[in-house]
Amino acid sequence: MIGIPTAVLLGSVLVLLLLLLGARGSAAAREIASRLDVSPLDDEGGLDRCPPEFVTRIFAPDDWEFVRDTKSRELQRLFRRERKQVALVWVHQTSTAIRRIMREHTEMSRPTRNYVTAHARARLSATYGVGAAPVPSPATAYRIWRAIRTANIKELAA
Repeated sequence: MIGIPTAVLLGSVLVLLLLLLGARGSAAAREIASRLDVSPLDDEGGLDRCPPEFVTRIFAPDDWEFVRDTKSRELQRLFRRERKQVALVWVHQTSTAIRRIMREHTEMSRPTRNYVTAHARARLSATYGVGAAPVPSPATAYRIWRAIRTANIKELAA
């Protein structure tokens, strides 16, 4: 039989070990979350794009049927959690790729005069308040826009 001081000492050691394990798990979770905040498709993200064969395989029903047939609740719970994490990474990677493609397309496209004028008016209103900054008429705005596009400084000054 162990004495009370020994039991208190063992209990304290166990509590410290649990706190240490919790801190390590929390640090690992923060590291994973920070890696996911970086674009997974960029080289500095450290994660490679999921190949289509991997995505097809990871979401195939064969693995789930195998795990289900083991009749282990813990294994089924672990499998679902892992598959969910893989799915979330895949969705994040896919949405990042889509946003990058859309951004590149937007940067390569040439805006229309209507868009430029409306965007300028919206920014003036948002920055200075509605009606606080003078907004040119559409004809004047188009003339300014044309002068900027052709870099005709004399026309812009008029």
